[in-house]
Amino acid sequence: MKRIILAALMGSVAAAPAFARDVALILGNGDYEELDDVSRGDRAVAAEQALRDAGFTVIAEADAARVEMRDALARFLSASEEPGKRLVVLSGAFAHSRTESYLLPVDAEPGVTLLDAQDDALALSTVMAVLAETPGQALLLLGAGEASGELGPYLTAGPGETPEMQGVGVLRGTPRQIGSFARRVLPEPGAQIRSEAERYDLAPSGYLPRDMVLVTEASGAEPVIERPDPSDGDEAEAQLWSEASRRDNIDAYETYLRVYPEGPHAAEAAQAIEALRAEPEREARLTEEALDLSRNARREIQRDLQLLEYDTRGIDGIFGPGTRQAVARWQAANGLAETSYLTGNQIAMLDDQAQARATELEEEARRRQEEQERRDRAYWDETGAAGDEAGLRSYLDRYPDGVYAEVAQERLDEIVERQRQQAEARDREAWVEAETRDSVEGYRDYLEGFPEGAFAATAQERIDRMTRPAEEVQAEERAQQREAALGMNQTTWRLVEDRLEKLGLKPGRVDGNFDLNTRRALRRYQSARNLQVTGYMDQDTVVRLLADAILR
Repeated sequence: MKRIILAALMGSVAAAPAFARDVALILGNGDYEELDDVSRGDRAVAAEQALRDAGFTVIAEADAARVEMRDALARFLSASEEPGKRLVVLSGAFAHSRTESYLLPVDAEPGVTLLDAQDDALALSTVMAVLAETPGQALLLLGAGEASGELGPYLTAGPGETPEMQGVGVLRGTPRQIGSFARRVLPEPGAQIRSEAERYDLAPSGYLPRDMVLVTEASGAEPVIERPDPSDGDEAEAQLWSEASRRDNIDAYETYLRVYPEGPHAAEAAQAIEALRAEPEREARLTEEALDLSRNARREIQRDLQLLEYDTRGIDGIFGPGTRQAVARWQAANGLAETSYLTGNQIAMLDDQAQARATELEEEARRRQEEQERRDRAYWDETGAAGDEAGLRSYLDRYPDGVYAEVAQERLDEIVERQRQQAEARDREAWVEAETRDSVEGYRDYLEGFPEGAFAATAQERIDRMTRPAEEVQAEERAQQREAALGMNQTTWRLVEDRLEKLGLKPGRVDGNFDLNTRRALRRYQSARNLQVTGYMDQDTVVRLLADAILR
């Protein structure tokens, strides 16, 4: 009777008993509503389809709020009632008390308390209790970001110690490391978990023998449908239609029509075939939609494309024509079908390429910066190092953002102050008046009256600054407008300053307020990376700074 069977079984775990059920829970949180985002926090979810193809029942949620996390856990608990392998991948912002660790939902609020965590977050002890039911066949992966903002009493940012449970293996790393490991290693037939974890620089603990393998055999090709005998009746027809609907491709619908040309679903099958032929990339679109990419994940994809010089016409998390064209060009360059839609494996490939390019660009920038600083220091030795006014001004004229720019300006200010104290009364009074007016005419009047005055050089410098060519002024105004259009929040401003400080570019205080020191540091950064040197943020600078940040 039941002759609609899979002719090629999905044998991801060979020799497993017929009743065994391998189950995976993947929660990847990156796009937090009020806490700081966790870079690549949701990337582990891209492993969902590959694990399904390897025979796992997968419960996966990207950027899960408290209700979604609770629902995913409930489904995991229900699916885990049967024997089989168990895999849990948790990535995002964590917090811990003395006795418990929690994965925070994306709708967690700053100041989260211990009671909030107990009610709304996912406790690791709960997950470990489930994994401990299948000793020797259980694996937990933690991609740990830190909760931002103030936490309530008894809570500390980050995951705490994972309790040891007999027969349960644990791997820890950054969200990026865990995401890559989950996508590339876990579904790979025969991949030895422990040795691969060492290659990815993951920290192991618990039960992780050298020969531990999660997937023992390749899943094989897409199962084919055995044609049933129409005489088997309504149940056979219903099962064939159910399988065709699940496959949702032309071959499956044509198989149904060949067996049941006058069947109750014949018209639906014909319409489905027509729709599929009218939209050649429908399958590709549905594959990408099934990934359920968050807004943050889409922005990361756009940043990766921009870094590889495929212009998406904006980094906004919205896949419009610009992004689709960029994806298609990237696919063509990599010998892939130009669908303009992405698969999980393609996202992983794109991310790898972008990371490699970011590393390459940063190395180029490091060499360029070293050469610039070598010339800078040599010129300082020739000019400013002597400490006289002419040498200091000569140095600042050539290297206004140089290695010794702050030192040169401080010494110059000291010279000006001494000159102020030593100047004759009339000279000093005239200079005070010129500074009060602070205009080109005021400084010119001073120079006319005191061409050899104590402040003549300073007056000329300020005139030169105020009489910049109109195109320079307009260029700066455009740079200011581009920066304003980015709509960066205070957190992002602080991230920029923090990155500039870690690069040794001296942006001043890391407080989210861009002052003259910050602008100078930005110009240094842009110069070393062959970006347009403006001292203002633009899309290219944001892409590079964020790419630099994830290399830390």
